[in-house]
Amino acid sequence: MLIDELKKLNDEIRSCQKCPLYQNGKVVLGRAGKQVKIPIDLMIVGEAPGAEEAQQGLAFVGRSGKLLDEWIKAFETENYLITNVVKHRPIDNNSRDRPPTKEEIDACKGYLIRQIELFRPKKILALWSK
Repeated sequence: MLIDELKKLNDEIRSCQKCPLYQNGKVVLGRAGKQVKIPIDLMIVGEAPGAEEAQQGLAFVGRSGKLLDEWIKAFETENYLITNVVKHRPIDNNSRDRPPTKEEIDACKGYLIRQIELFRPKKILALWSK
């Protein structure tokens, strides 16, 4: 049942057109540890995917992701999920990363809430840039 709910949610995210960001390419659903079981120990939530994340379709795989992976090792768990509030890469007119707008966050936040409901994390770490 959980697998079916997660598949349904992921399909909804992949087909989402609630804001113009879907035109920027591949959706980034997140990435998980090697031994995920519900409830998960930790959910790490970033703002939005960057260029490398959008290219690979995985959350936090760039330079900041390497740093995050080191931190997770110190946390000593394989039961985690890394995701973003916004599921598509926000870019400006010059194809440079920019923070998501309030409207883009509002369009995607329901998906994050449903991820939280499905994975029931014991702890949530929010990563936000200024």
